[in-house]
Amino acid sequence: KYCGPRRRLAIDVGANYGAHSVVYAHKFQSVVAFEPQNHLFELLEKNLEVPGTIAKCTAYNMALGHQSGQVSINQKKTSKQANYGGRDISLKRGGTQMRTLDSFGFDGVDLIKIDVEGAEGLVLSGARETIRKWEPIIFFEFNKFKEFNQANNVPEEFNLDILEFLFSDCQYRQILRLGQKNLLCIPRKQV
Repeated sequence: KYCGPRRRLAIDVGANYGAHSVVYAHKFQSVVAFEPQNHLFELLEKNLEVPGTIAKCTAYNMALGHQSGQVSINQKKTSKQANYGGRDISLKRGGTQMRTLDSFGFDGVDLIKIDVEGAEGLVLSGARETIRKWEPIIFFEFNKFKEFNQANNVPEEFNLDILEFLFSDCQYRQILRLGQKNLLCIPRKQV
């Protein structure tokens, strides 16, 4: 609805099993999905095999964050339909690859959806140039970023004040609260 005719690339960060990615594949020219938890990534890949979806989607089994490197992410399977990776991330050396969104150099980014259980600030910190260049609509969960950053010893230079970054630095002008925790940020020129 808010993307209008701009429907080139949707990026799904914290794709889980792919519910959003599959919907985006029917609305956008292409979709890139990121899911660092191995068991959820397997489900994501299977769900992206749906006819009309597979040719439009690329999936990466990795984390996105504020820097490139290795992180430790909870890989435990659970019977609940939930993403626990962001709640149990450690920025210390681990077995899961992490890159910044900016390092991919994607073109035509019109939507970024982020659901990483508190690590949204880290993802946005590593996506600054992509956001400045393409001014996408950004849909994310508004969790307790400061507590997450403190618990994981995030260096001060990456301790991004998300709302200040989006509204002061990038000139986003409208925010819609969707439910209790979900925020939709729309660039000023689209309002």
